[in-house]
Amino acid sequence: MPSELDTEALFQETYTLGAYVRSRLPFMIAGAAAVALVAGILAVVRAPLSVIGLVTTILVGCAFCCFAWDYLRQVRFWRELGSLVRGLDGIGYFADMAPEPSTPEEQVAVEALSALSSLASEQIGTLRENASDNSEYVNLWVHEVKIPVATLKLLANRLEGPESLELNREVERIERQVSQALFAARANTFSSDYLIREIDLGAVVREACKQNMHLLMGQGASVEVDIPPGVTVFADETWVSFVISQIVGNAAKYDATRIAITVEESQDESAYAATVLQIADNGCGIPAHDVPRVFERGFTGEVGRAHGSATGMGLYLVARMCASMGLSVTLASEEGTGTRVLIAFPHDRRRLNLTNR
Repeated sequence: MPSELDTEALFQETYTLGAYVRSRLPFMIAGAAAVALVAGILAVVRAPLSVIGLVTTILVGCAFCCFAWDYLRQVRFWRELGSLVRGLDGIGYFADMAPEPSTPEEQVAVEALSALSSLASEQIGTLRENASDNSEYVNLWVHEVKIPVATLKLLANRLEGPESLELNREVERIERQVSQALFAARANTFSSDYLIREIDLGAVVREACKQNMHLLMGQGASVEVDIPPGVTVFADETWVSFVISQIVGNAAKYDATRIAITVEESQDESAYAATVLQIADNGCGIPAHDVPRVFERGFTGEVGRAHGSATGMGLYLVARMCASMGLSVTLASEEGTGTRVLIAFPHDRRRLNLTNR
């Protein structure tokens, strides 16, 4: 659906009084010529000047009224059409809500737009069906791949020494990529595919760190979790675990040797009060010109390209999932110093859920 700005600009820039005059200019010239011809004929037959003036005034007035009526009628039609386009919830509703045309030109415009609306609806339906099939396939693939991954984990745990650590680290990497693929396939259903409930934030953070244990060990990174017992927030546990796992994994992957996870509980009871989770690392950091784009889909940045293993999907999914849960996520980084990620869990959501339980 076109944006309000686009349709408004289309109406203002295209169907103006000047544009109408230019489109009717041949008819106006022909009308002026006809008036002049009538006045000339009256002058030839020696009609009084008062009669010539009266007839000319009547003809010009009638022509002006006709053009004014035609302009106002068309302005009303195109304005209704523009308002309809701006207010449509779906393109498929256009045919049922289109304004009634009163000229052949308006009839052609409505029929053409209705045909385009039907075609677009069919194409959107096909795309949704294809996306659903793709999502179903990814879900099945993830389910199937979990079996060999679990077997690999059992085999890795039987080994000893550096080989065990390296194999476990690669198995964790496979698990992270599989989870990322699953959530990426469900990206368009984030708004409905979650369960908001009260969760123990410290427990979720520790479990997410445990999922990256071998990666952290292999990279020589230590994690310090300073979250007091009893800190709870309202969110989807699986999603929050995935979000934290992505951030911790990124920190380890980008040269961090120390990752500190802390929480700050706001004592303010305003609408902006929140529990803020901070994940800070001393890794390589992100160049200033890349920071504003880190949550964009597919953006790898200078650091990601240098390390050669970035997909540009991790932080994009983090931002999408936080937005769907009503959380805010921000990132601050300084190249060569480290990165801080802040996730805010609003208290308003907690009170709302407690009221509705």
